[in-house]
Amino acid sequence: MLRRIPQPPFAPKLSKLKREILWLRYHNVPLDLLAGIFQTTPNELLVLINRARGPSSREEKLLVSPLGKEMVDDSFEPSDNELFEALGVRETPDLEATESSDETRQEPYLKIDRLEEEIENRWQQFAEEYRFLEGIDGLRALTPQIGYSNDPRRMRLLARLHQHIGWFFTHEGFETASIEHAMKARWLSELVYRQTGDPLDLRRLAQASLIASNACLLSCRPQRAQILLDIADEAVIAAGGSPGGDHHRQRGVSFLQQEKDAEARSEFVQATEAMKRLGEAPNEGYLALFGNRQLNLLNQNWDGKDGALELLTKVKRHYKSGSVEYSMIVNWTAACGLAVDSKPINVQALEILDKNQASTRIFAHQATVSQMLAITPNLPAKVRPLWIYRALYANAFRQQ
Repeated sequence: MLRRIPQPPFAPKLSKLKREILWLRYHNVPLDLLAGIFQTTPNELLVLINRARGPSSREEKLLVSPLGKEMVDDSFEPSDNELFEALGVRETPDLEATESSDETRQEPYLKIDRLEEEIENRWQQFAEEYRFLEGIDGLRALTPQIGYSNDPRRMRLLARLHQHIGWFFTHEGFETASIEHAMKARWLSELVYRQTGDPLDLRRLAQASLIASNACLLSCRPQRAQILLDIADEAVIAAGGSPGGDHHRQRGVSFLQQEKDAEARSEFVQATEAMKRLGEAPNEGYLALFGNRQLNLLNQNWDGKDGALELLTKVKRHYKSGSVEYSMIVNWTAACGLAVDSKPINVQALEILDKNQASTRIFAHQATVSQMLAITPNLPAKVRPLWIYRALYANAFRQQ
């Protein structure tokens, strides 16, 4: 039976904020102060802190599996037998594929073509309408039609299905589920490439690795993300391409989370340049959102040229309230304002957060970010700059 997926509007529960509370205590924020901020008792916070010290059972299971072990050991190479079992595909070629003639095999392939078209149509429809949770259910319903097969076209189709489901999960903020599906897509694409040698499967491998690395960054796991980014870079180069904007953006975030600001700036600049060069941006607002929001925070550019306020206006021209892009720019604009050493600007930033609560609460990750940014003025001044970076990747729903 499939787990029930939580539905918006999202309101983060205290028990799901244990990693954020652990981070604050690690940075010496007094327990009594935290108890007041989170409206609970010091003893309850201590219980949550103890629970936050280790990985969840679900995360631990993934990291020791053939599909996820490379995220903590980049030298790990699972055997084919391990992959076939973990991915739910046959180890040997399908009987009908080996015994049927070309003529009798055309009809099953026509069905595959129709199924592939349906998968792409459902993904595009739900993505464009920001109906990520419904999209997951819509794609899951197609899984039985692919079957338990060693046929490379069916395996490629299964990889694509897992890739799109992982994409929906990561955009909603359900990071562990996103990584699980993206890693299945990554390894399925590799198995298919070994059979076909088709560069398409290398490009799909790179796309799936980017989804998994992005989910790792949303969990504040930059080292794991960098392993996956290396895999994505190598795959796209082997396919005859070059790393695109998202490769550089994510690497910049990994540096940002490790407090390597100079390296982060360089990658964010390259992200925008790569996106322009490769024509990856659908509009000016997306291009502005892509790398400039991080640069504004690093440079504390609130109201200067291409600053946070100007960027907010530019993005809002292309993305309306209710879109994930709108929610992101609201939170990043507020983060920039809170990072500036100016009380009037801090107040303005909090007003932006408060005014847009209805929009940010549509998406699980963005709802958590908004709530965590809002507590910034109540924290000791010395911890606020680092907390803002951390709050932008907070997520009470990561294990959903």
